[in-house]
Amino acid sequence: LVFDNHFAASYLTPISEASVHTGLYPEVNGITSFRRHLAADVKPMAELLKSEGYRTAAFGTSPEFRSFESLRASFE
Repeated sequence: LVFDNHFAASYLTPISEASVHTGLYPEVNGITSFRRHLAADVKPMAELLKSEGYRTAAFGTSPEFRSFESLRASFE
């Protein structure tokens, strides 16, 4: 796929990254600042995939990703 346009969900990387992992805008997924956590009723994409039998993994060195335990914990 080639996307002609891409719009970030936020000007802050961790907040945008949470939107990528949930498919939801920050106001909906609960992460609107560095000190916020995923809303209790929000499931990250990796968790949804695991519930359907997929194995999940995350590879990278993003300090933003490491700062959100709920996103890290969603991967095997």
